[in-house]
Amino acid sequence: MLGIGAKGPVIARDKCLKVVEVRDKKPGNDIWLYVRQLVEDGSVKYSVCNESADAAHMMARTPALMRWSIEQCLNECKKHLGTDHYEVRI
Repeated sequence: MLGIGAKGPVIARDKCLKVVEVRDKKPGNDIWLYVRQLVEDGSVKYSVCNESADAAHMMARTPALMRWSIEQCLNECKKHLGTDHYEVRI
């Protein structure tokens, strides 16, 4: 079990790999690739993290598991404040 999600416990196999990003066909910085396969349906989710290369793999896992709760919080704030009807472009 990796954590608690919207529908209960998240049971999955996961792996953190150190990879090199590519920009303009040239090697860039070392980054973390976090891969998670859900046991329930076999779906695979990927995320990247720019935590330092010498960081423990848990440093890449934690933000990936927090994504759902952060999205829920932002959506509730938008609805509460009425900003869900506005578009902002930069």
